Amino acid sequence: MVFKKPKTPMESAGWSCSGADYAALAKVVDALGTSSFYREISAFTARALDCQKRIVMRYSAFDTPVFLYNNAMSDDAVEFYLRGLFRIDPLRKLSRENRQPQVVNLRSMTSQPRVEPDYLEQIFKIAFIYDELAFLLPTVGGLTIAICCERVRGMFTDEDKDHANSLLPLIVSLHQRHLQSFFSNRRTTPQADKDDFTGAILILDAKGEPVFSSDAWRDSALTDAETARHALQERSEGAPYLDLGKDALVHWEDLDENSPLAPGGVILSAERKSGESIGISGEQAIQKFCEKYAITPREAEIFRLALLGFPNSRIASQLDISVGTVKNHRWRLYTKLDITTERELFHLFLAEVIAFH
Repeated sequence: MVFKKPKTPMESAGWSCSGADYAALAKVVDALGTSSFYREISAFTARALDCQKRIVMRYSAFDTPVFLYNNAMSDDAVEFYLRGLFRIDPLRKLSRENRQPQVVNLRSMTSQPRVEPDYLEQIFKIAFIYDELAFLLPTVGGLTIAICCERVRGMFTDEDKDHANSLLPLIVSLHQRHLQSFFSNRRTTPQADKDDFTGAILILDAKGEPVFSSDAWRDSALTDAETARHALQERSEGAPYLDLGKDALVHWEDLDENSPLAPGGVILSAERKSGESIGISGEQAIQKFCEKYAITPREAEIFRLALLGFPNSRIASQLDISVGTVKNHRWRLYTKLDITTERELFHLFLAEVIAFH
């Protein structure tokens, strides 16, 4: 365990660090403004929180999420997520609802089973996450960077969560310095490394002159030489975005006079609409699934609770039946679905949710 709580009275107000911890922080500082920044800062945060896995996500205002770094999810799981499960990703929802830096523990669950309003999100957490702390870092152009640190053994304690919140100001400050260095470097010198984290953006100064364009903006099939002019015209007329057709658009964000990027300027972002949340409720999804596979009412009750991660004993208590009865119904349910494990149950149901949508 790193960042162990100090035992000496003189250190009782803080956390002690080893030389390796400081070396990990030095790597983050060295990576400011480069494409390796998110790899290094996620390694630092994972080390600080004693986590074995980490993911860095880019959440956009409209577009599909992007994996900036991943050593937690398999290729199959990533493909499954990008096929449509991102629509029930609770971090994606939070990134759009709250534009303030925050630490989120996704494994927090209610003590009672609920089908609405966030049943599908609860299933997502159980199917894909053992225990995770995420640092949400809103940034330019409606983007949010999420640094997700996951444990594969042991659960986060309240002390761990307090520690993560104490780290948040440092992570936010490092991220801000990274952005300043990133944009400053690319305004003055061509860079060899890619700038995948920004998406397709164009930054204009207060006079409407370009000061930065990302690789994705220059290479995008959505934009051309007239896109910026058309976007500024729509903006001047009070429109929320420029509709490019075929589920594509350009939206904008005004920069204040103190912005280090372009004081009084504007950021244009070109994106495709990836769709809002899954257009089906948890209750509707369960009903459709049960109809498709001819699941009995009792099996359906057990199915609902199993998807919330309830063990047989808790299901039995909830339904006022014996544990043996629960086991028998689960065996018949698994046979009917041609599966053998709870993880297969999660994935089969979520695959059907995507198909229903």
